[in-house]
Amino acid sequence: MTNAVAVHIRRAQAGDLPAVLGLYRHLLRQDAPLEDQTGQQVWRRILDDPDHYLLIGELDRRSVACCTLVIVPNLTRGGR
Repeated sequence: MTNAVAVHIRRAQAGDLPAVLGLYRHLLRQDAPLEDQTGQQVWRRILDDPDHYLLIGELDRRSVACCTLVIVPNLTRGGR
């Protein structure tokens, strides 16, 4: 018998900032809180960058995980 849990993965959206900051508080407890304006500016840059993906894992419509994927231009491996 399996106890599989269905986690929904999606790309982060503008309204996800509070949930993402909450997840980071669990990961990096020693970090000082981010100022609202600074957080909004950084968040907008992340969301507007076509090579920067922040993925959200949701369980029962609650954010339980996040993962960052950044595509970096490369001059090795044939530019891949």
